[in-house]
Amino acid sequence: QGDKVRLVGHMDLQANGHDTFNATTIRVDSSSRALQYETVQAVENGPILRDMAFSSDHHYLYVMSETQLSRVPVEACGQYSTCSECLGSGDPHCGWCVLHNMCARKEKCERSSEPRRFASDIKQCVRLSVHPNNISVSQFSVTLVLEAHNVPELSAGVNCTFEDLAEMNGLVEGNRIKCFSPAEKEMPRIIVDKGDHQIVQLYLKSKETGLAFANTSFVFYNCSVHKSCLSCVSSPYQCHWCKYRHDCTHDPRTCSFQEGRVKKPELCQLLSPTSMLCQAPELPINLARQQEVPERPDEFGFKLDDVQALMALNTTSFIYYPNPEFEPLSVSGVLELKPGSPIILKGRNFLPPTNSGNGKLNYTVLIGEKPCMLTVSETQLLCESPNLTGRHKVLARVGGIEFSPGVVHITSDSPLSSTAIIGIAVAGALLILFIVVVLIAYKRKSRESDLTLKRLQMQMDNLESRVALECKEAFAELQTDIHELTSDLDGAGIPFLDYRTYTMRVLFPGIEEHPVLRDLEVPGYRQEQVEKGLKLFGQLINNKVFLLCFIRTLEAQRGFSMRDRGNVASLIMTVLQSKLEYATDVLKHLLSDLIDRNLESKNHPKLLLRSKYENMIKYTGSPDSLRSRTPMITPDLESGVKVWHLVKNHEHGDQKEGDRGSKMVSEIYLTRLLATKGTLQKFVDDLFETIFSTAHRGSALPLAIKYMFDFLDEQADKHNIHDPHVRHTWKSNCLPLRFWVNVIKNPQFVFDIHKSSITDACLSVVAQTFMDSCSTSEHRLGKDSPSNKLLYAKDIPSYKSWVERYYSDINKMPAISDQDMNAYLAEQSRMHMNEFNTMSSLSEIYSYVGKYTEEIVCSLEQDDAARKQRLAFKLEQVVAFMSLES
Repeated sequence: QGDKVRLVGHMDLQANGHDTFNATTIRVDSSSRALQYETVQAVENGPILRDMAFSSDHHYLYVMSETQLSRVPVEACGQYSTCSECLGSGDPHCGWCVLHNMCARKEKCERSSEPRRFASDIKQCVRLSVHPNNISVSQFSVTLVLEAHNVPELSAGVNCTFEDLAEMNGLVEGNRIKCFSPAEKEMPRIIVDKGDHQIVQLYLKSKETGLAFANTSFVFYNCSVHKSCLSCVSSPYQCHWCKYRHDCTHDPRTCSFQEGRVKKPELCQLLSPTSMLCQAPELPINLARQQEVPERPDEFGFKLDDVQALMALNTTSFIYYPNPEFEPLSVSGVLELKPGSPIILKGRNFLPPTNSGNGKLNYTVLIGEKPCMLTVSETQLLCESPNLTGRHKVLARVGGIEFSPGVVHITSDSPLSSTAIIGIAVAGALLILFIVVVLIAYKRKSRESDLTLKRLQMQMDNLESRVALECKEAFAELQTDIHELTSDLDGAGIPFLDYRTYTMRVLFPGIEEHPVLRDLEVPGYRQEQVEKGLKLFGQLINNKVFLLCFIRTLEAQRGFSMRDRGNVASLIMTVLQSKLEYATDVLKHLLSDLIDRNLESKNHPKLLLRSKYENMIKYTGSPDSLRSRTPMITPDLESGVKVWHLVKNHEHGDQKEGDRGSKMVSEIYLTRLLATKGTLQKFVDDLFETIFSTAHRGSALPLAIKYMFDFLDEQADKHNIHDPHVRHTWKSNCLPLRFWVNVIKNPQFVFDIHKSSITDACLSVVAQTFMDSCSTSEHRLGKDSPSNKLLYAKDIPSYKSWVERYYSDINKMPAISDQDMNAYLAEQSRMHMNEFNTMSSLSEIYSYVGKYTEEIVCSLEQDDAARKQRLAFKLEQVVAFMSLES
């Protein structure tokens, strides 16, 4: 004898046969937990033998004793009548078939695969609630709303059943069902012996199965069984005590008199110990049901120190009549009258229909502040208007109420109507106003003519004085020398700007606080990723193949403007500040490609180098005197700064233009212009000689100029260009016109000075002369040519010879090797490697990568050298780092 264990479905059953007639069923949930949920009598006598077996469908267990063989079902779901009993038993074979209201195996439940038709967990049992959950027995066909949870689809419909009392159709709306309480003929009678309520079971019956599948309790209560106030108000249901009828009801509106029903109680005035004066309380008016006949109150009473006998007086003859109603005086609300005319107020209910003689009401009608004599009838009040004129409000008082039917306008008799009087007055006023305006305009015009004449006379006098003064100043300037003005700068030197300020003004003109001057600003959570991406991007910039491909791709974009080109070139120069030899190599390559493309497109060679790579050329060609080795002025020890100017202080502000009297014909200044030109001639000659000389200059010719001119000559030889004018034009476009004109026009790039509008105009004349000197074409001038062209017309031929001599002298100088040039550029890189923030510069350049990523990657993939070095993949890595948000 021993235990026998078999697996049925997903559950383990254990039959215990130790000297017992019963089989114990155990559900094994895990290796350490089991639940005994049922004990079934297997045989009538004798112990159970160990030889037990399941049927082929595992629905039965065959059990034997020495004298009997029994077939025992593995489940007995039918013994449970409710969902909680079925699912609370723990039998793993049983579940609740909802609409059939039975406990069964799942395969025995119809359509058990549909949602919520078969419950296998006690939490899935149907829950039903109803609102309201109680009503009075005297309420019939009340709408009830039932909320059902865990119910399947009820498309077939449901019925609501109150036990055996009534059954009606239910309206299904989602998980809500609307039903009606029983009608009057179906309402059960609740007798006094059973108390004041009766609990009835409310069932939901499925039309599909015809079975009730959910129920809840519903209460019918009866307030009328209560005969005392205390028991009535102590009821847990909505019972109310009518204290004057001694009745308990569920509806307080059926009480004939309710405490607090009077909306506007009136206070009484005590006249004597035996009498008092009271106003009748105002009754609320229901406009929809207002009647024209008198009404007598059912109950009327007084509150006299809680004296109960006077709270309700049902024998009073007190009668309420309808209120008087007045019609408006007119449609507009204003009635026009003549003095002495009567005022008729129309309406109804002016005289109460009483049999007694004291039924007349006391009316008072006020016209403004004055009362009038009245004659009263059923539908009219005749008022004799007082001796008044003008607009006045009409006010009628009767009892405790007031009415205002409108306004009366009493007008006195006049030979002219008010409209005619107003028209005459307005016409007269307009005529007087017109005459006054004409006089004022004439007076003002005369005064303006006098002032204009005086102003013209004064302007002519001032003009004569200024012409005389200008002639006198021009004569004085011809006899003086500007050397007197330059003595202020002796012993102090010229205030050059530092290297960084000069570079910023050349590369980024007009921008004072550029991002390349400060540290990169990145949110802390992204800083590490962005720095990795920018370092990798910096390695790509230092790759010549990538940089050339990057520049060419950007130039090929239609949306890449000239301003963007200059900005990218300037940013690249700030990044390559520590590798100027690499930057120069890239620039040479770009210029070589540019020359090749220009000649292939058969453009005129003289048009070359007009706009391409502007910022890179004008930076590379900077002379030594503008580099950091230039000695700076020692600051004042006390103030920390020393202010210097190249123009006098009174010339700082731009001259303000006055009225016409302050202007003169420009030709008046031609004499002074010649005097100024003669005074400045020596300084202009010194400037041109210093620029276009290889010997007479403050320092040696910069290596960069010789190196660049040799490069241009090599390119000309390479392409068989032997026209000296073309070579001359290339060199002029690279150095004088690209660099020196910019410095002459904008001295504030190099010096700490203020450039006024007058100074700017003078420098424009010098710059124009400088450009004409570098040109190889002849300028034909005549009397109609501008003054600034004519001023230096005789000097330009000599200046042109200086330019030609300058280019010839440079050509004769020994060539500079690439090693010497690279050494010079390496020294410059070392001196200025920390002038700008490289990370910020790379971030600014990357903004263009983000805009044209697809185009740049496509260009890299098409380039053989870039493809070998996997530059497109590296750029995509940079983009991934820069776009990473986490």
